[in-house]
Amino acid sequence: MNTKKWAKINCTGAQPKDLCYAYGWYDKPNFFFYGGKNKELSLSDVYFLDTNKWLWRKVITIDQPLPRFYHAGAKVKDKSVYIYGGIHVGRSSKLLSDLHIYDYSKLY
Repeated sequence: MNTKKWAKINCTGAQPKDLCYAYGWYDKPNFFFYGGKNKELSLSDVYFLDTNKWLWRKVITIDQPLPRFYHAGAKVKDKSVYIYGGIHVGRSSKLLSDLHIYDYSKLY
């Protein structure tokens, strides 16, 4: 912040590709992304970036909610995040008004 300049950080690992409209949250030392949209479809992927090692990881989960973008979220203290609503684009598009909780306490 003292230099007031942007710098590109070279990261390794499974970096998300072509991603926009995802929900992100920070839980030291990791920055998480859930969902979003690529050029064609809604996504339900979970990625996190370890800011100590600058290493991306893709999280494999089961029983995921519908893929979505333009969703809202709120991180809570117990290493959980609430995800609400959004838009799902697949074979058809639908506006979502569902609520899910994701416990990421066992990831690291």
